Amino acid sequence: MAGWLQGLDLSGGWANLSDLPGSRWVGALCMTAVSFWALGRYDQAIHRWLATGQNEDAVQGAGVTAIAVSQSTGFGLIIGALLRWRMLPGLGLARALGVTAAVALSFLAGWGFFTSLCLLVLPSAFPYAEALGIAGLGLGVFIVALCLWPPYWGGLSRLPRLPSIWLAARIALFAAVDCAAAALALWLLLPPGTELAYFALLPAFLLALGAGIIGGTPGGAGPFEAALVLLLVGVDGAALSCAILGFRLVYYALPAGLGLLAAAVGPGRSLATLRTEREDRASYRPTFRRAGAPPSPDMGWHLATARRAEAGLIRQGELGWLEAPGAGGGWAAGPTGSALVAIGAPFGPWGERRHWLAALRAEARSRGLTPVIYKAGGRMASTARRAGFALLPVAEEAVLDPMRFSLDSPDHRQLRRKLRRAEKADIEITFDRGPLAPACAAEMHEISAAWEAGRGGSRGFSMGRFCPVYIGHQHRFVARAGGRIIGFASFHVSTREWVLDLMRTHPGNAEDVTGAPDGTMHALVCCAIEEAAKHGCQRFSLAAVPLHSASPAEGAEPEQPDPAFFAALRQRLDQATGGAGLRQFKTCFAPRWERLYLAAPNRLALAFAAIDIARRIARPRPLPQLGDEHRAPMRNAIPTETETRDAVPLRRAS
Repeated sequence: MAGWLQGLDLSGGWANLSDLPGSRWVGALCMTAVSFWALGRYDQAIHRWLATGQNEDAVQGAGVTAIAVSQSTGFGLIIGALLRWRMLPGLGLARALGVTAAVALSFLAGWGFFTSLCLLVLPSAFPYAEALGIAGLGLGVFIVALCLWPPYWGGLSRLPRLPSIWLAARIALFAAVDCAAAALALWLLLPPGTELAYFALLPAFLLALGAGIIGGTPGGAGPFEAALVLLLVGVDGAALSCAILGFRLVYYALPAGLGLLAAAVGPGRSLATLRTEREDRASYRPTFRRAGAPPSPDMGWHLATARRAEAGLIRQGELGWLEAPGAGGGWAAGPTGSALVAIGAPFGPWGERRHWLAALRAEARSRGLTPVIYKAGGRMASTARRAGFALLPVAEEAVLDPMRFSLDSPDHRQLRRKLRRAEKADIEITFDRGPLAPACAAEMHEISAAWEAGRGGSRGFSMGRFCPVYIGHQHRFVARAGGRIIGFASFHVSTREWVLDLMRTHPGNAEDVTGAPDGTMHALVCCAIEEAAKHGCQRFSLAAVPLHSASPAEGAEPEQPDPAFFAALRQRLDQATGGAGLRQFKTCFAPRWERLYLAAPNRLALAFAAIDIARRIARPRPLPQLGDEHRAPMRNAIPTETETRDAVPLRRAS
């Protein structure tokens, strides 16, 4: 390095520096301000990724202060973490270290992607520039693919969640703005008349910046200058030293001094003020509860009285939920690679649909995700459309009224045929609810495992999976033949609706070729419809199936045809959920079909969300281990059968 630095004429540089016009200094200061503005926004993106919950204005100021000082002092991880902790007292030292490490690693990724792009696009005389650019872009594409489709298999599923594609794009954008503005500040400090174009300087500056970062010296001193001298051999040494000296003053010394002053003054608001702000925010909008957390007793009551009983999916542990302030209800939701996906409709008395939509948007924004609603009904879809969301019809829900259901209807000819076959097999069907007995749970688990093995595995996310604790909260209808279980169906139940969840029948095997006879599942569902009618239930859902085509539903206004891409997405959802067989089964009950929608802020977000959801359904994550707190009966939930033997029907009770 000492040999390379001999190419710098420091005495000539100082002389040229004093002769620089004032406009050059002003331009360099403005570009420095732009660069640090981008760094502050960069910190905001990292805090959203890590869901720290800090005030975004304070986050931006803390990030600028930490970077301004630590880039000049060296020991960036330690100094940056201490300064972030100083400026954000509510963050804590451990989380400040995590944020600083995430900022450093993600900046390296953004710098590498931008540098590779510049090496490919801009003219460069560097050896192997194109090869380096192609290799860097290839690595960048691999990282983007991981952000889009994070790994869920084996031990990799336990790695920290990568940023969403939207956050990754913001990180790359702000890294590019930061580097481009810093390079422009250096270029403006070259003496007038220097024969070096900005776009010829930019690749050399980026490589020199990387050398300084990897070198680890304070401000990159030494490696940065040596790399510039090596890469810009045709530039006059006095002119280059003038730009470097001015750049050190404008981009390093001045921000470091201001940063130290800001750190000495401390945060603009006290810890008590920050805590009060956080409590105020929590008091007027719902908060997100992670997947696997046990619902509170009040939440159990809202689930038991929900207008859409499918909200009971949160008891499975794969979905979290937005919880309203004051235990006012919730909305089942879960993060995917690019979105925070809410399922169906919210439940509970808190707020109107537009309030819940605003809460979903705020929570998704705080996590760097896109707000998405999957299987939104007509009313929620209308609310989302008025809020500027794009809609895509993706499913139809099969619904009937148990009080008016009759097997004598001509529409149920095929159903009667299936039931006659089940009757010939002498099947016994029993109704059960409450915690599962261990012996019964073992038999049902065996049937479920055999059923899933014959269909390429279980489905998840918005579809239930077998878990004894989970279905212990459901109503179950069990089919037996010869004293052994050959099939079962489980239902989410509230005071307003019954919803079909799990359907499992014994497929038969080499030892016992007589699996569940044809019509077993039809008989189970018919028994459930009869039981729901006894309780006065007026809405019985056979759950949703993917929309086979975009043709308008009966009585609905014609919709504009979707592009072929979205038709392909619907087909992917249909394959992920086994929609063809489900539709054929449910058509036997002659239900009415209600259109369900996917809602997202724009068409691009719709596409990413549909791909994410299809993948999460087809390749679900392992279910968490549910502890005793999930098994305990929840206060105000629907009582067990023994407790309600003499109770009035649910319609009157509600």
